[in-house]
Amino acid sequence: MMQVHRLGDVERVGIGTEIGGRVLLTASFYVYSDLVFDSGCSNVRGEVAEWLKERGFEAVYLTHHHEDHSGNAALFDEICAGDKTAEILASGLEIPDYRKAVWGDVERVPASKFRKPDVEHIHTPGHSEDHVVYFADGYAFIGDLVPARRIFVALRGENFARIIESLERVLERDFEVAFGGHGIYSREEVEEYLSYLKDRRARCVELYEMGESWMEIYRKVFGEPGEKAMMFEAVSGGEWSRENLVRAMVGVDGHEGYSGLEESSEGCRS
Repeated sequence: MMQVHRLGDVERVGIGTEIGGRVLLTASFYVYSDLVFDSGCSNVRGEVAEWLKERGFEAVYLTHHHEDHSGNAALFDEICAGDKTAEILASGLEIPDYRKAVWGDVERVPASKFRKPDVEHIHTPGHSEDHVVYFADGYAFIGDLVPARRIFVALRGENFARIIESLERVLERDFEVAFGGHGIYSREEVEEYLSYLKDRRARCVELYEMGESWMEIYRKVFGEPGEKAMMFEAVSGGEWSRENLVRAMVGVDGHEGYSGLEESSEGCRS
């Protein structure tokens, strides 16, 4: 499934895989002027390839390496990305089978295709260590820095202390609308999400220091799990889970990330 919607002067390209006649999860990439931010998943490569050919786009700007953002990167002649994203995609990704079913695989990309971004950007680790956010004319293209207004599970290895720091850095920049892989948010909604994360993290840390278990912390901070949370845990084999969310809030199993993505030299655009 691929659907294109124009939102002012930005085009949102929504993509998703039909399973049993139903699209379970969707993601988006965006076009602004002659810039393409992220590339969608490879399970809809045929539709994306045809659309890109009609439009004549040659370069893409990637926010991070996850397959719902980088799945069609190989279709482009030039890939603008941070150093760590380039390193990961040039080396090749190992993706769990359930994620391949939802999004598809990621083709290994020759290192020669990568260029340093010539669009304003900052390193925003937390969701992944290579994550970056781009800024252009009052817009922020934020990848998965804000995945939803509220969260109920987290990916193993996420770190919300770092996500909070990244959001604070993003909010130091001038933008009014944030275009994300799974939603579009006003600046005020990004500020509200940051406050929400700070509150939840403080409560999780407090309960952790009191010796509460992961599931006790989850129930007291996030409430009883809904059907979607349980589905994510079951389908992913625990790669996405309630426990991971609490661990990510407290900082257990977090990582220091990669801090070398802000340089800019050779640009992508002709």
